[in-house]
Amino acid sequence: MNSHQFTIEAIKTKRKIALTYTEEAVEQIQPRLKGRVSLRPNVNLNSFTARAVIDWLEIHFTTGRKTQAKWINARIKKATGLSCYAKMIAQKNGQKFKVRFQEPNLKLVFDAVDAIRSDIGINGDVLLAGIEISIDFTPKVPGDDDERARLMAMLMSHFMPAGDILSADRDRPRFTWKKKKKGEKKEDGTKFVLPIPAGRRKLNPLLFNGNDLQPYVDATVYYGSREGSRFWRIMDKVVDKQNPNAKTANALLDAEKRVRIEVCLRGEELQKLGLNTLDDLHGFKFTKLNPCFRFLQPTFLRTSPLPANRMRCVRERNSKERIFKFQTSGVVGLHAMDDAWTKRRKVLKKDLLAAFRNAGKKLPTRRESKGMKQTSIRHEELSDRADMALRKLTQRVCKQSKVE
Repeated sequence: MNSHQFTIEAIKTKRKIALTYTEEAVEQIQPRLKGRVSLRPNVNLNSFTARAVIDWLEIHFTTGRKTQAKWINARIKKATGLSCYAKMIAQKNGQKFKVRFQEPNLKLVFDAVDAIRSDIGINGDVLLAGIEISIDFTPKVPGDDDERARLMAMLMSHFMPAGDILSADRDRPRFTWKKKKKGEKKEDGTKFVLPIPAGRRKLNPLLFNGNDLQPYVDATVYYGSREGSRFWRIMDKVVDKQNPNAKTANALLDAEKRVRIEVCLRGEELQKLGLNTLDDLHGFKFTKLNPCFRFLQPTFLRTSPLPANRMRCVRERNSKERIFKFQTSGVVGLHAMDDAWTKRRKVLKKDLLAAFRNAGKKLPTRRESKGMKQTSIRHEELSDRADMALRKLTQRVCKQSKVE
């Protein structure tokens, strides 16, 4: 089997790191995967631990009497020792507040709510307005920045967010590596991974390579809108508690540095999961979030067994183009390319049908994969590690939120 060497770049440290992928035969019985190979990166996932955490959660509630955010904070601090962010967001039929807990212990969150309810009063349910779940991949042996960079590239390449992230500009995959300074354009520190799809009368740039930008491994990669119901980030976390305004941050020790993927859920996405109120977290199975942490393994046509003719040359070229697309923009870009070609073939099919009829021939049919996976398969290693991390998070949360 062949191997393919990709080059990944870290812009902040001006480093270039080699990442090698080796071809492996796909052991599947589906017709769509016949004669195909997958690419396996030279990253040892067993050298990393995977741990899922609740990064933050936000609750909304209406108080039983008039008060101020500072008194909400003071009551929470006195009851639990937690320093939270509280803000009044409405004043109609009572006072509505939002409170955000960072890296919460669920027992302390429920204690804080009980303290507010007993002292100030709460009308109705405490609503769960938002939650962010992160999965951290931490090296068992710290200090190898290049190996962490390879894992970062692996996560970016194999992660496939659910839903449409290409139609709206605010949802498109993008990456940023520095805060915009005064006088700079937004583009100076933020780049889009894929080009904007063209209109119906123009050739779609997603059909070809050359327009994509490979994210830096020390950048933060975003999928979805910050204000949307689903929003993802992937990063190599080397600092914590950043304050962009004050230009301060806490540098992490080597043992604390980790690669993180996180999803923020709000509104309808929480409702789909049955998370409407804070009490709904009792007994919630975080494995329901597996679709939010979906990793796919692309497959490519194995051309070596094909007869040495012009068709083989065409298919070899097509396979090389798809591998290069995967290298620069991952499965997100590869699926966008495959979708664009499927739509392009549909446009051309009418003309081909007419030409074949005029020649007295029948256009041969060709089976094409449809749906999210196309010719991709589940990335077993990454998906299993994410699933186990979410299972263990469920166990910890159950212990924290257990009612005595």
